[in-house]
Amino acid sequence: MDKDFSKALKVFLKTSFSIFFFVMALFFMMVYILGFMIDPQTNADKKEYHSMLGAMVFGYYFMPFMFFKFSTNERKKFFRTMTVSDKYMTSVPVFVFNVLAFAYILIIMGIVFIRFGTDNEFIYSDMLIYITTGAILANSAILFSSRCWYIAVPSYILIFVIFFSQYPLKFFMTDYTFGFSIGKAAVISVSLFAAAYIIQLIGMKYTYKKGVKIVETEPQNIVGNIKMG
Repeated sequence: MDKDFSKALKVFLKTSFSIFFFVMALFFMMVYILGFMIDPQTNADKKEYHSMLGAMVFGYYFMPFMFFKFSTNERKKFFRTMTVSDKYMTSVPVFVFNVLAFAYILIIMGIVFIRFGTDNEFIYSDMLIYITTGAILANSAILFSSRCWYIAVPSYILIFVIFFSQYPLKFFMTDYTFGFSIGKAAVISVSLFAAAYIIQLIGMKYTYKKGVKIVETEPQNIVGNIKMG
């Protein structure tokens, strides 16, 4: 991790984090997790099983909003003129959101293990594929929300589609399950994240070079907030 990236990361965390959305994200995450712990639908022959998987995806949907201020900060002149502007507006947000997704997956897999132990391997693999897909869409929606509507809007729509009806994921299932071993699901998950990471990074760099519309603001206030943070 180079010096400029570390500096940009610190600025990003100080200026983009929202305590309000953090509390909201924790609330919704706990609601869905508690629902899963109390009444899990683990029969792969039941449609309710997929509703449970979709709910776990929706639990992550609110997590990136903790840094939603980024979408407004990137339109302010101060952030565009920082010495680490390129990192702040490209690689740092991609890194933060993907680390957030990875942490969420670990939490959910831990919850599944506490609830079911080593039984029902398909639950782990199905959950992993669902959350990976949903997390990538949610991250892409937030990253490009103020830059590319043709990326952000479809991502938002697909999140709700997965939550309410599970399509288009059902096209890859047989008898309501992917049928993958946990090892194969892990490889698929890592591959999807790696591909998404590269695509998101390329997209962020392209839109940064193309130019993000700047909204004038008072740089003194922003500098003060960074120092006080």
